[in-house]
Amino acid sequence: MLKITVTVAPVNGKANVAVQVLLASAMPIAPSDLALQRGATARNKVFADRR
Repeated sequence: MLKITVTVAPVNGKANVAVQVLLASAMPIAPSDLALQRGATARNKVFADRR
């Protein structure tokens, strides 16, 4: 499990995008290669590598 905190407000999915970009920058992949699989409106989220 990885705990990430972002300062972007959870409006219109902006916080989800911020987490996606942060995860992608920590790994050698593009943000578009990460897909939010679970938790679009929840605090706990599951991202998957689409490659």
